[in-house]
Amino acid sequence: PALCPMYSGINAEYMGQSAGFHWGRGSGLGFKMRPVGFDRKTSKVKIPSSGNLYECIGIEIIRAEYQIEKVIGRHMEVETTGNWQYPLPHTLVVNVQLPYKVGYPFGWHPKDDTGVSMVGFFRIKESTKRLLDSDDPMPCLRLFREYIKGCNVGRSPGYSTTGIMKTMAFCDNVDEMIETIPAWIRGLAKDCNGKPTLLTQSVSVFRDAAGEWVELGVDVRKFCYMARKALAGLRDRLPEASIRVGFMVQGSGDENLPEGIVCDLRLHYANLVDNIKWVD
Repeated sequence: PALCPMYSGINAEYMGQSAGFHWGRGSGLGFKMRPVGFDRKTSKVKIPSSGNLYECIGIEIIRAEYQIEKVIGRHMEVETTGNWQYPLPHTLVVNVQLPYKVGYPFGWHPKDDTGVSMVGFFRIKESTKRLLDSDDPMPCLRLFREYIKGCNVGRSPGYSTTGIMKTMAFCDNVDEMIETIPAWIRGLAKDCNGKPTLLTQSVSVFRDAAGEWVELGVDVRKFCYMARKALAGLRDRLPEASIRVGFMVQGSGDENLPEGIVCDLRLHYANLVDNIKWVD
């Protein structure tokens, strides 16, 4: 599908060298997933992820005079086919809305902090369509299909709850950066590297009535105070970081396992001040 006038795509793939902000498509590999038989009390061993359902086709970091809560329809259009036959959309957009300020422990976030949106554009893979056509599709396909219908959006958090969206961020060069990370967050940054974060009240789902596209809006302002404080403390280190970010729907119980990556991407040396694009 053709994407929007706004979308230009910083289309330099990751080549392993520090060359300013660039991105990579992501392979869906290298994340730790729950296998069949996983139990948080008796069997906590996880397995490496084996691929993704959607491939990244572009990333933009955008800002406006207001918080960008929705991208499709205002800042981009998705070309529709009119006869899409699959139960999952061909286009997936993930809009992570990052504030510049930590905000308050309780109550509303400062209204003047419009923040910045890091937007990933993804398209369904041919291998995913073949899985959808199979007689026994993977549990992660079913869980994502149920999720985007709105079944589990906003559910109470819990690592034993099936159907909650979660994300993992893994910094590949954390050991190189560790001495430049503020001391108060240094241990947390290393211990939590690659650990899952549940996305509950912070997620909004927008979808095409015909099922051709879905947009997930993740508002970091709705994270808990300590998570916001930690992210703000790490923001100035982003221009030195090489990060893999993946999104998945949590599974619990063998009927909902193994888990699988919905979409992922690579971010390298992103600067949330210098690399932004202003939009109307």
